Amino acid sequence: MKMVGREEVKVQPTASEKYAPIVQALRSEGSAFQTYKRKPDRNFRVVLRHVHPSTDPEEIVAELKRYGHSVVRMANLGRQEGSGPSPIFLLELEPRANNSEVFRVNRLLNRTVRFEPPHKRWDLRQCGLCQNFGHPREFCDRSPKPSGAACPRKEGTGGNQPVPGPSTRPDNSQTGNPGTCDLTKLEEGMRGILARLDSLLGLFSVLVGRTN
Repeated sequence: MKMVGREEVKVQPTASEKYAPIVQALRSEGSAFQTYKRKPDRNFRVVLRHVHPSTDPEEIVAELKRYGHSVVRMANLGRQEGSGPSPIFLLELEPRANNSEVFRVNRLLNRTVRFEPPHKRWDLRQCGLCQNFGHPREFCDRSPKPSGAACPRKEGTGGNQPVPGPSTRPDNSQTGNPGTCDLTKLEEGMRGILARLDSLLGLFSVLVGRTN
């Protein structure tokens, strides 16, 4: 147990058997907290490319089972333009010692496919329940808040004051857009900068290849 902030304490059990009693005790006391899952216990996430989106997911699951992999969850990533599904699937495999061997699979359902690790997230993960940062919704046990209701790092507000939201009419209908967290605006700007740097690096590699 150690302090990680003014009002937060991190409790790390020495054995997995002690995890459930701690969570039950916190819930019985009505404490606001979030949990986490150990890396060896997390699902193994991979991206599957070059499979037609009309392919039956059950066929993919059955085919991977032949290679010794158990699919827990699968979803089509879709196209960024919003024009429908894409030939890219995100898979979560059951944690096993042979998870890394899935990258050697290059034939699936009589097609040439490719497995690769998912892209690393450069932004802070935001909880869809309490709107705080640093943990996903499935591990959160805090009170829910509407999106844009609070900014945990807003300067000059002590870190937990609400951002001005939309005005409200007498009939309780809202006008305008909800307030946006300053940290969210900063993350959006950083994502734009990283995207520009990525394109510049790609252009630089092309120019270097031409000179060679």
